[in-house]
Amino acid sequence: MTKIRPSQDILIRLSQGIAELASSDKWQDYLKLQTHFHNYSYANVLLIMQQRPDATRVAGYGTWKSLGRNVMKGEKAIAILAPILYKRERAQSENSQKENEYDLYGFKVANVFDISQTQGKDLLNPYQKLAGGDYSALYKRLTAIASSLGFDVFQEEMPPEINGNCSHSNNRININKNNSSKQQIKTFIHELAHAVMHKDFTDRALGELEAESVAYIACDYLGIDSSNYSFGYILSWSNDSKNAETLIKKSCTRIQKTSSLLINMLSEKPAAAVA
Repeated sequence: MTKIRPSQDILIRLSQGIAELASSDKWQDYLKLQTHFHNYSYANVLLIMQQRPDATRVAGYGTWKSLGRNVMKGEKAIAILAPILYKRERAQSENSQKENEYDLYGFKVANVFDISQTQGKDLLNPYQKLAGGDYSALYKRLTAIASSLGFDVFQEEMPPEINGNCSHSNNRININKNNSSKQQIKTFIHELAHAVMHKDFTDRALGELEAESVAYIACDYLGIDSSNYSFGYILSWSNDSKNAETLIKKSCTRIQKTSSLLINMLSEKPAAAVA
């Protein structure tokens, strides 16, 4: 059987679609919303990942309340480190006016919550879940592929903000059972990409970009258009279209290699059942 290798053209289409979304009013509105969320330090990102690996959008209790969402009863906070700053004054040289500055005194524990731990008003989302379709046969093929890679697959009740996740420590892939069949397929391929590519990986943003790029390519091969979801998802993890394009080029070989692997596994004739 001839091995299938995705062409560069589809990666070019991916970058172009991301660039078009980045210039839209919808994306600009999304960026305004993002001003409510902090850019966390590397140390805090690691703390968040350790406590809640599937976290996607994190903020404090008060921030969520200001956005019309409430932390659900019984949810455990994610502990991070917040700087303790003290204001000091110094002369502004020639005119002797005083200018305020801050000294770092230390750090304190602060509590934040992921969006999946909250409920209330829907937030603007630049990527839309895929709807419709019946891909149950394809789902079974993907389950077989997961099994061949050493992963068990479970359909779970999950918050609407989470479509699925992949755990290397448990060799387990979870898929949100409440999503459409088409969305489940796209998510499944995304999580399989994580299974193949990211056992030892600390760059969450790059990992999400790589996995979603693989999902976009494999879905295209299967005749599933995931652009309404994939473009915005990748853009949200890479901040801007130029950075996304740079990262896609940087990871081009890894993305193509994993896409080719999964596509060829899907193309293989299933083994006949033993009587």
